[in-house]
Amino acid sequence: MGELSTRKIRPDGEGTEQMRMLYTASYGGRKTIPFDDLVAVSDRCDLIGLYDGDVFVGFFFTLRHKGADIILYMAIVEHLRRKGYGTQAVRIASRVYEGDRIVLLPDAPGVGDRLQNTRYTVIRYLDTLGFEDALYRYHFLNYDYQVLCYGGTVSKDEMDDSMRSLKRYLRCR
Repeated sequence: MGELSTRKIRPDGEGTEQMRMLYTASYGGRKTIPFDDLVAVSDRCDLIGLYDGDVFVGFFFTLRHKGADIILYMAIVEHLRRKGYGTQAVRIASRVYEGDRIVLLPDAPGVGDRLQNTRYTVIRYLDTLGFEDALYRYHFLNYDYQVLCYGGTVSKDEMDDSMRSLKRYLRCR
């Protein structure tokens, strides 16, 4: 594994189809924003491909709003998971958005959730990378997410304001 590089993804640009397939595989069974809508607002948000040399390894989609960078979606190609790429992706995001407050939204552990232990493990691991639990959950597209912040806390009101802006962006297309 080499040092990852980033490439901003544009509609019909290099990496778009690979990202579409990974997004669908990672989030397709859940109620998500359609991929074409994410690409359509990539002029107002960041759609970043992650590459190891010329090999596509993952992506993240970030809503940037008033000094808060909210990473709504992040995924690593399945056969490359647990090999350090996710850690590199989080560190890259921390550098790309240096000086801003960064939010990651992992799935919140739920009572009776069969993946509850895994979700707690992810939250604890992100803590080792400098992300702090904002101590509230955020409900978005019928799912609850744990709000983890880097570089300062983002309040629930700020999250609401950011998500309203995303909805405006999506309606504008």
